[in-house]
Amino acid sequence: MFEAIVKLHENKKHFTKRSERAAATLLSYHELGYYMMTVKIQKGLEAAKWIEMEMLEFDDIMSSFEKFSIYMNLAFLYFMSGKYKETIGWLYKIISAGGLKARADFDSMVRIFYIIAQYEKGSSAQFMKSLLRSTYRFLIKREQMYKYEKIILDFIRKKLIKVDSPEDLIGTLKILREQLLVIQKDPFEGRPLEYFDLISWITSKIENRPFVEVPMEKSK
Repeated sequence: MFEAIVKLHENKKHFTKRSERAAATLLSYHELGYYMMTVKIQKGLEAAKWIEMEMLEFDDIMSSFEKFSIYMNLAFLYFMSGKYKETIGWLYKIISAGGLKARADFDSMVRIFYIIAQYEKGSSAQFMKSLLRSTYRFLIKREQMYKYEKIILDFIRKKLIKVDSPEDLIGTLKILREQLLVIQKDPFEGRPLEYFDLISWITSKIENRPFVEVPMEKSK
Protein backbone atom coordinates (compact mmCIF):
# COMPACT_ATOMS: atom_id res chain seq x y z
CA MET A 1 0.00 0.00 0.00
CA PHE A 2 2.77 2.43 0.91
CA GLU A 3 4.60 1.69 -2.35
CA ALA A 4 1.41 2.48 -4.28
CA ILE A 5 1.08 5.80 -2.40
CA VAL A 6 4.67 6.74 -3.27
CA LYS A 7 4.13 5.91 -6.96
CA LEU A 8 0.93 7.95 -7.03
CA HIS A 9 2.73 11.05 -5.73
CA GLU A 10 5.58 10.54 -8.19
CA ASN A 11 3.16 10.40 -11.11
CA LYS A 12 0.86 13.23 -10.02
CA LYS A 13 3.19 15.83 -11.50
CA HIS A 14 2.53 14.35 -14.96
CA PHE A 15 -1.25 14.78 -14.70
CA THR A 16 -2.28 17.73 -16.85
CA LYS A 17 -6.07 17.61 -16.92
CA ARG A 18 -8.02 18.88 -13.94
CA SER A 19 -10.16 15.74 -14.01
CA GLU A 20 -7.04 13.53 -13.82
CA ARG A 21 -5.75 15.40 -10.82
CA ALA A 22 -9.14 15.21 -9.15
CA ALA A 23 -9.23 11.44 -9.72
CA ALA A 24 -5.82 11.15 -8.08
CA THR A 25 -7.12 13.14 -5.13
CA LEU A 26 -9.85 10.53 -4.61
CA LEU A 27 -7.11 8.07 -3.72
CA SER A 28 -6.41 10.28 -0.71
CA TYR A 29 -9.22 8.37 0.99
CA HIS A 30 -7.09 5.23 0.91
CA GLU A 31 -3.93 7.08 1.84
CA LEU A 32 -5.56 8.45 4.98
CA GLY A 33 -6.96 5.01 5.68
CA TYR A 34 -3.48 3.50 5.42
CA TYR A 35 -2.01 5.94 7.94
CA MET A 36 -4.89 5.35 10.35
CA MET A 37 -4.82 1.54 10.09
CA THR A 38 -1.06 1.51 10.66
CA VAL A 39 -1.46 4.21 13.33
CA LYS A 40 1.12 6.48 11.66
CA ILE A 41 -0.75 9.53 12.87
CA GLN A 42 1.99 12.12 12.36
CA LYS A 43 2.46 10.99 8.75
CA GLY A 44 -1.29 11.17 8.33
CA LEU A 45 -1.42 14.72 9.65
CA GLU A 46 1.32 15.75 7.22
CA ALA A 47 -0.64 14.21 4.34
CA ALA A 48 -3.84 15.88 5.55
CA LYS A 49 -2.36 19.34 4.96
CA TRP A 50 -2.00 18.93 1.21
CA ILE A 51 -5.15 16.79 0.92
CA GLU A 52 -7.16 19.65 2.41
CA MET A 53 -5.70 22.04 -0.19
CA GLU A 54 -6.52 19.65 -3.01
CA MET A 55 -10.07 19.23 -1.74
CA LEU A 56 -10.57 22.98 -1.98
CA GLU A 57 -9.35 22.89 -5.58
CA PHE A 58 -11.39 19.91 -6.80
CA ASP A 59 -14.40 19.98 -4.49
CA ASP A 60 -16.75 21.12 -7.28
CA ILE A 61 -16.09 18.16 -9.61
CA MET A 62 -16.40 15.34 -7.07
CA SER A 63 -19.63 13.59 -6.13
CA SER A 64 -21.01 14.03 -2.63
CA PHE A 65 -20.07 10.47 -1.70
CA GLU A 66 -16.49 10.95 -2.94
CA LYS A 67 -16.05 14.18 -1.02
CA PHE A 68 -17.74 12.99 2.15
CA SER A 69 -15.69 9.79 2.26
CA ILE A 70 -12.49 11.86 2.34
CA TYR A 71 -14.04 14.32 4.83
CA MET A 72 -14.89 11.38 7.13
CA ASN A 73 -11.36 10.02 7.01
CA LEU A 74 -9.93 13.47 7.71
CA ALA A 75 -12.30 13.79 10.68
CA PHE A 76 -11.30 10.38 12.06
CA LEU A 77 -7.59 11.11 11.62
CA TYR A 78 -7.94 14.35 13.59
CA PHE A 79 -10.01 12.55 16.22
CA MET A 80 -7.26 9.95 16.66
CA SER A 81 -4.76 12.77 17.18
CA GLY A 82 -6.99 14.53 19.72
CA LYS A 83 -7.70 17.51 17.44
CA TYR A 84 -11.42 17.71 18.13
CA LYS A 85 -12.01 21.16 16.66
CA GLU A 86 -10.73 19.99 13.27
CA THR A 87 -12.76 16.78 13.60
CA ILE A 88 -15.93 18.78 14.18
CA GLY A 89 -15.14 21.07 11.26
CA TRP A 90 -14.97 18.24 8.72
CA LEU A 91 -18.04 16.46 10.09
CA TYR A 92 -19.98 19.72 10.00
CA LYS A 93 -19.15 20.07 6.30
CA ILE A 94 -21.00 16.81 5.68
CA ILE A 95 -23.96 17.67 7.91
CA SER A 96 -24.38 21.25 6.65
CA ALA A 97 -24.36 20.01 3.03
CA GLY A 98 -27.35 17.79 3.80
CA GLY A 99 -25.44 14.56 4.21
CA LEU A 100 -25.96 11.52 2.02
CA LYS A 101 -29.70 10.94 1.77
CA ALA A 102 -29.10 7.76 -0.22
CA ARG A 103 -26.82 6.33 2.48
CA ALA A 104 -28.71 6.43 5.76
CA ASP A 105 -26.10 4.27 7.51
CA PHE A 106 -23.26 6.67 6.67
CA ASP A 107 -25.32 9.77 7.41
CA SER A 108 -26.43 8.66 10.88
CA MET A 109 -22.91 7.63 11.92
CA VAL A 110 -21.61 11.07 10.90
CA ARG A 111 -24.12 12.67 13.26
CA ILE A 112 -23.29 10.34 16.16
CA PHE A 113 -19.58 10.86 15.54
CA TYR A 114 -20.25 14.62 15.61
CA ILE A 115 -21.91 14.33 19.04
CA ILE A 116 -19.00 12.30 20.42
CA ALA A 117 -16.45 14.79 19.05
CA GLN A 118 -18.37 17.65 20.70
CA TYR A 119 -18.32 15.73 23.98
CA GLU A 120 -14.57 15.14 23.72
CA LYS A 121 -14.03 18.82 22.96
CA GLY A 122 -15.75 19.64 26.24
CA SER A 123 -18.98 21.19 24.93
CA SER A 124 -21.48 22.14 27.62
CA ALA A 125 -24.22 19.78 28.78
CA GLN A 126 -26.83 22.28 27.57
CA PHE A 127 -25.36 22.31 24.06
CA MET A 128 -25.10 18.49 24.07
CA LYS A 129 -28.78 18.16 25.02
CA SER A 130 -29.75 20.49 22.19
CA LEU A 131 -27.61 18.50 19.77
CA LEU A 132 -29.20 15.24 20.88
CA ARG A 133 -32.70 16.64 20.38
CA SER A 134 -31.90 17.76 16.84
CA THR A 135 -30.33 14.37 16.04
CA TYR A 136 -33.39 12.52 17.35
CA ARG A 137 -35.65 14.74 15.22
CA PHE A 138 -33.54 14.02 12.16
CA LEU A 139 -33.70 10.25 12.70
CA ILE A 140 -37.45 10.26 13.36
CA LYS A 141 -38.10 12.18 10.13
CA ARG A 142 -35.99 9.66 8.26
CA GLU A 143 -38.36 6.90 9.48
CA GLN A 144 -35.51 4.44 9.88
CA MET A 145 -33.52 3.82 13.02
CA TYR A 146 -30.70 1.36 13.45
CA LYS A 147 -30.41 -0.52 16.73
CA TYR A 148 -27.01 0.99 17.43
CA GLU A 149 -28.42 4.51 16.96
CA LYS A 150 -31.04 4.08 19.66
CA ILE A 151 -28.58 2.38 22.02
CA ILE A 152 -25.89 5.05 21.59
CA LEU A 153 -28.20 8.06 21.71
CA ASP A 154 -29.97 6.74 24.82
CA PHE A 155 -26.58 6.16 26.45
CA ILE A 156 -25.38 9.69 25.64
CA ARG A 157 -28.65 11.25 26.83
CA LYS A 158 -29.10 9.23 30.01
CA LYS A 159 -25.51 8.60 31.09
CA LEU A 160 -22.66 10.30 29.25
CA ILE A 161 -23.66 13.95 29.64
CA LYS A 162 -24.97 13.54 33.20
CA VAL A 163 -22.16 11.89 35.14
CA ASP A 164 -19.44 13.83 36.94
CA SER A 165 -16.54 11.40 36.55
CA PRO A 166 -15.41 8.68 34.08
CA GLU A 167 -15.43 6.12 36.90
CA ASP A 168 -19.21 6.37 37.15
CA LEU A 169 -19.52 5.38 33.51
CA ILE A 170 -17.43 2.22 33.43
CA GLY A 171 -20.18 -0.29 34.27
CA THR A 172 -22.57 1.19 31.71
CA LEU A 173 -19.83 1.42 29.09
CA LYS A 174 -19.04 -2.28 29.48
CA ILE A 175 -22.69 -3.14 28.85
CA LEU A 176 -22.77 -0.79 25.88
CA ARG A 177 -19.65 -2.40 24.40
CA GLU A 178 -21.15 -5.88 24.70
CA GLN A 179 -24.33 -4.72 22.95
CA LEU A 180 -22.34 -3.21 20.08
CA LEU A 181 -20.14 -6.31 19.73
CA VAL A 182 -23.32 -8.31 19.11
CA ILE A 183 -24.69 -5.74 16.66
CA GLN A 184 -21.36 -5.65 14.83
CA LYS A 185 -21.91 -9.26 13.68
CA ASP A 186 -25.15 -8.32 11.91
CA PRO A 187 -24.42 -7.63 8.18
CA PHE A 188 -27.06 -4.88 8.06
CA GLU A 189 -26.90 -3.35 11.54
CA GLY A 190 -23.12 -3.65 11.87
CA ARG A 191 -22.17 -1.81 8.69
CA PRO A 192 -22.32 1.74 10.15
CA LEU A 193 -19.82 0.70 12.83
CA GLU A 194 -17.22 0.46 10.04
CA TYR A 195 -17.34 4.23 9.50
CA PHE A 196 -16.35 5.17 13.05
CA ASP A 197 -14.80 2.72 15.50
CA LEU A 198 -17.22 3.23 18.37
CA ILE A 199 -16.12 0.06 20.11
CA SER A 200 -12.48 1.22 20.32
CA TRP A 201 -13.64 4.61 21.62
CA ILE A 202 -15.72 2.92 24.32
CA THR A 203 -12.78 0.67 25.24
CA SER A 204 -10.54 3.72 25.62
CA LYS A 205 -13.04 5.23 28.06
CA ILE A 206 -13.35 2.02 30.07
CA GLU A 207 -9.57 1.70 30.35
CA ASN A 208 -9.03 5.46 30.83
CA ARG A 209 -6.41 5.91 28.14
CA PRO A 210 -6.04 7.83 24.88
CA PHE A 211 -8.28 6.60 22.09
CA VAL A 212 -5.39 6.20 19.64
CA GLU A 213 -3.78 3.51 21.82
CA VAL A 214 -6.64 1.06 21.22
CA PRO A 215 -6.42 0.99 17.39
CA MET A 216 -2.64 0.86 17.81
CA GLU A 217 -2.96 -2.43 19.70
CA LYS A 218 -5.33 -3.80 17.06
CA SER A 219 -2.80 -3.08 14.31
CA LYS A 220 -0.05 -5.13 15.98
